[in-house]
Amino acid sequence: MTKKASKKLDVGSLYDIKGRHYFTDDRSVVGIPTLLEVQLDSYKDFLENGIEKVFSESFPISDHSGEKVDIFYKGHFLEEPKHDPVTCTTKNLTYEAPLKVRFEMLNKETGEIKEQDVYMG
Repeated sequence: MTKKASKKLDVGSLYDIKGRHYFTDDRSVVGIPTLLEVQLDSYKDFLENGIEKVFSESFPISDHSGEKVDIFYKGHFLEEPKHDPVTCTTKNLTYEAPLKVRFEMLNKETGEIKEQDVYMG
């Protein structure tokens, strides 16, 4: 009867000085991902396309008879924030900018057109 010689695994090659375990010979480290990138891209898309899409699908709005008034969506914009980010951080404030939407109202009886910016939040 012969015993098979067991192969000794060189464990030292799998670990570095700090005890990290590597499964490959390549010891390069993957860079740290930008964790906020997904959220920032999503918010940018919401501001540029999402709001526009929702309002475009919802307007124009007519009165119940459809004979007196029509309201049309003309666009949206963000006003300048009241405080800068540093001030908000130091004073524990929310960094925010008012969203305003521009509407146009057509009075069908008089032909008068009024345009107004409405604060939405």
